[in-house]
Amino acid sequence: MRPGVTADNMGKPTLAVIEARVRGLIARFEEYLASFDRDPPFTDEQLSHHLETCTLRAEIGNVARAAVNERFLKSLYETLRSWRMQMRGARLVPWAKFRDAFERSAADIASLEGCRLDAPDLEATDAANRVWRLMEKLAISENVSRLVSGTKALHHLLPELVVPIDRAYTGALFGWNNYDWQTAQRKTLRFAFEVFSRVARETRARNYVGDRWRSSYTKLIDNAVVGFCRRHLLDEGSHRRALEAKARELGIWEEVETEARRRAEEILLRRRTSHP
Repeated sequence: MRPGVTADNMGKPTLAVIEARVRGLIARFEEYLASFDRDPPFTDEQLSHHLETCTLRAEIGNVARAAVNERFLKSLYETLRSWRMQMRGARLVPWAKFRDAFERSAADIASLEGCRLDAPDLEATDAANRVWRLMEKLAISENVSRLVSGTKALHHLLPELVVPIDRAYTGALFGWNNYDWQTAQRKTLRFAFEVFSRVARETRARNYVGDRWRSSYTKLIDNAVVGFCRRHLLDEGSHRRALEAKARELGIWEEVETEARRRAEEILLRRRTSHP
């Protein structure tokens, strides 16, 4: 059975299932990268912002200087906004507060500059704890969860260490629920670091760095996770598209749409009557 195509898609997967997924991700890493390259789920505008920020970071060189460079931070802010960080579940703080948070944390960020995710001697748990403390200090999102905004921001400052995390794909791969995203965030980040450091080493991910979305080996790990989830229908979007395709194949799609609309209208009506 393919990794991910199991009954656990309806609930939280066991550690054995997650381990099978990770082994599959490592074994077919190149294939999942190619799948992502053929059909990336992101826009050209998102790519443009990302590459501009990566270029500025490389030009500045020292991460301590980048963390206080207003041009870089403004580019980073716009990148995160384009990466849907202005949605209700992951809204960024206002620009001035964002800038001040990085300037205030420059020394803490610089202390992580020499850490590499694929280093054989990396203590992944320790690195994750340090990154978590930094994300708590930065507090660049207005909601409780720091994982998405924090890792996506620090990925652009520390591309040798931090893989960007999101709910749609990283969360789907590991089967994270609201408890993982909100209450157990430090533990959740530690688990991701342990897995991604293993993936980085065993696949020699840095050998695949190139152009466009292949901007760093930590971004490549994220790309492969996207490719894996979409191939095995783990993320909600891919699962929904597969169900629609099957319904069309069976000639029942119109019936499914009609029933879905009917049920949605019933739910809305109940909500209106229970909350006058």
